[in-house]
Amino acid sequence: MTDQVRILVVDDSRLVRMALARNLKGTFDVREEGDGEAAWQQLLLDHSIRAVLSDLQMPKLAGAGLLQRVRASKPRRLQEMPFIVVSGEETEEERERVRVLGASAYAKEGATEIIASRGTWDLIVERGHADMKSAIERFPRLFAGAESVPGLTWPTMVFERELTLHLGTLEVKLMHIGPGHTLSLIHISEPTRPY
Repeated sequence: MTDQVRILVVDDSRLVRMALARNLKGTFDVREEGDGEAAWQQLLLDHSIRAVLSDLQMPKLAGAGLLQRVRASKPRRLQEMPFIVVSGEETEEERERVRVLGASAYAKEGATEIIASRGTWDLIVERGHADMKSAIERFPRLFAGAESVPGLTWPTMVFERELTLHLGTLEVKLMHIGPGHTLSLIHISEPTRPY
């Protein structure tokens, strides 16, 4: 049994789900679904899910439809559940629609801010290029076409001890809790919502 908060990642792209899950695992207990209908069934059955990260454009039930069901459902845990839309193929009207439907936050794929702790920044500076080269050499099939990647992704926002983000009505606190398992470990919490 894990002490991590369980979240549900919903996207019809397996690659996007894998990328999100890879970045969230270790901090969260991640569950994945490939369409809105399957996600809805998972939310009804699994009462331990505490948040949703969802794409908008999906088969069977789109992200806005899933959000609408969640906000209109009878269980209060679903009505109040943080629902974060992560999408790159939206229009201004779609963003406004999910805001009105009650999205907790909206993150555009390819977001403009890349947030890291000072520990992560230091690791990128110290060994980022060597680690990237080593990974490409060890996993050539996974990194096919790596020569087209312009280089390391550098954070655009670095914090020392903690950073509070206000995402609509949702407050998220990022805390660098110091060296331990890894120098770059960040604790993520939502102090305004008890679990």
